[in-house]
Amino acid sequence: MYSGIDNPSQWVLSTALDEAAEATPGRVWVMTTDGEQLTFGSAADETRRSAGFFAHLGIRSGDRVAIMLPNWIEFIRVWLGLNRLGAVPVFINSELRGAFLKHQIAHSALETAVVHSQSLASIVELDVGASLRRIVCIGGDSGSGQTGVRRTFTMHGP
Repeated sequence: MYSGIDNPSQWVLSTALDEAAEATPGRVWVMTTDGEQLTFGSAADETRRSAGFFAHLGIRSGDRVAIMLPNWIEFIRVWLGLNRLGAVPVFINSELRGAFLKHQIAHSALETAVVHSQSLASIVELDVGASLRRIVCIGGDSGSGQTGVRRTFTMHGP
């Protein structure tokens, strides 16, 4: 049981995850319907790496970052990596397209979006002005046969 459970000011997911990882690193924490899993230890390690990746991009505490990913394990890695930084996740339905998607992005005060490769074209074709400056694309194939590859695109205004 998390030691901070009785104190709401201590309810920080990354802190609870780190504590569980220290106590039971090999215990399964999350398992997807297709069998992919994260143990407490691997989740803590992978979300630290994810946080480092986003920090390297310049994302800081308080920054709003769209997450537009399907329900898969990478969603958890991204969400918890941003959580470690104190960034604010803005969850966007990965099925949105066109005007509905444009509205969500335009009214969320985002500079960065993390999207699955299958959603990349839907984002790039939108005219959202200067607000969205960076897209991190996850998934697909890098040409080397690797999946889960992260690619970063910088958006340029007119």
